Amino acid sequence: MNKGVLLAKGLFVNMMNAGDCFTGNDVLANVSKEMDKQADIIYGNACAIGLRSKGKRDKYPHKPKNLETITKTVPIIHPAAFVKTALLTENPFDENLKIAGDYKFFLTMYLKKRIFQYIDIYIADYYLDGISSQNILLSENECAAIKDEAGLINRKSLSARFYYFKVIMIVFARKTTPRWFRKLFGGGKT
Repeated sequence: MNKGVLLAKGLFVNMMNAGDCFTGNDVLANVSKEMDKQADIIYGNACAIGLRSKGKRDKYPHKPKNLETITKTVPIIHPAAFVKTALLTENPFDENLKIAGDYKFFLTMYLKKRIFQYIDIYIADYYLDGISSQNILLSENECAAIKDEAGLINRKSLSARFYYFKVIMIVFARKTTPRWFRKLFGGGKT
């Protein structure tokens, strides 16, 4: 991604991951109409695409949580964001992170009080079978390290360890519980 940013010529960059796409042909025109060119980061809504039985896919549209939740969770879906090219050139993604480099970038920019603009447009479709969905433990571990580095949490605290234990239990339950049973009790999306 850092190499791509260095080649970018436009004012803003959008990062689409493998398999992700814009929700329609008019997305760029609609975003262009709504965007404030003074903003550093413009973000919008996304649709998660999940695999159902027999190869069918379900679409789960969702809007991001409030930006203020960024210190606790990841409110911005990466492919549904446009970032000023110059900002990414000056602040490249941390290549030591396998999954959460975008979260570290967005959190750092939030803490530096950069200008974010939310626009109520569905921008991107992204697949739930990507690397972050398949490696939840690594993703959570990287996000915890980022928050610890930013001084937002202490990873060695009892509450942080308890949270990580809960994540491990959820991942274990998802991998060992039959899909039909999870769906019966409202957990069938993953």
